[in-house]
Amino acid sequence: MTSSTMRSATIPKNVTSIGEDAFESSEDLTIYGYTGSAAQVYAQENNIRFVALDGGQGTQSGSSTQKTPGGGTGNSGSSYTGDVRRTVGSGASRATYTTTGPDTAEYSFPAVASGVTEIVIPDTVIINGRRYKVTYVGSNAFAGNTTITKVSIGNNVQTIRSGAFAGCTNLKKITGGKSLTYIYERAFENCAKLKKVNLTSKSLISIGDYAFRKCTSLKSLTVKSKKLTSIGKQAFAGNKKLKKVTLSTTKLKKSSVKAKAFKGIAKKCVFKAPAKKAAAYKKIFKARGAKKAVVK
Repeated sequence: MTSSTMRSATIPKNVTSIGEDAFESSEDLTIYGYTGSAAQVYAQENNIRFVALDGGQGTQSGSSTQKTPGGGTGNSGSSYTGDVRRTVGSGASRATYTTTGPDTAEYSFPAVASGVTEIVIPDTVIINGRRYKVTYVGSNAFAGNTTITKVSIGNNVQTIRSGAFAGCTNLKKITGGKSLTYIYERAFENCAKLKKVNLTSKSLISIGDYAFRKCTSLKSLTVKSKKLTSIGKQAFAGNKKLKKVTLSTTKLKKSSVKAKAFKGIAKKCVFKAPAKKAAAYKKIFKARGAKKAVVK
């Protein structure tokens, strides 16, 4: 297949190399891929428009980058404009969405009545007659919302952007999110009534700085992903009732668990972790604020 008949190509993140002559012509071609991937390298080397599907910086051939609110780029002349924003849905899932790729969208902010207490972030949404997977929750989407008590996160959501639920002081329960990969900084900061966090996604890689700081009612945290590699600074700081943390990952290192990540949690918080990492994790967690941590 030649790119003379192609307007766009989506390249999975597990593709590690792309042949020099994979596309015979780059004219009007847009490559969709992931930040730091072979797709991005190929696009840059061949002056082809690149749109990051994970919220990273995209590029345009022959012009400066035009980043959209959804994290993509505006690509004139391609099938994806990058700035389509529509308010759609009904009931608890009614919201404003922004397209971020040829088949992906961001939940940018809710558009439900102020009295609604339970929010549903759907798996997919239809914009202009086309179905998009909802893969992002936008920065500050719910910030400061003191009404919502429960959020159901769609199964296609991969990224919760910075401050998405910060200051949701009455939020008590989070469900869903089986594809969640990144939780950005301050995503759930100061959710004062959140008592239990059960992150069921097996794809979670990163929990950002201050992500759950000052969730003062939080008692237990479970992260089922074996891929978790980083916990940001003060990610759980100030959670004085946090007394149980269950981790499945063996990938955490002192350099990837940032300063004061667990400062101010319950004095004798019990960490459950893979047995082979117990000794190493005890040192790491104590160095990051859990002074009397019990790791087993």
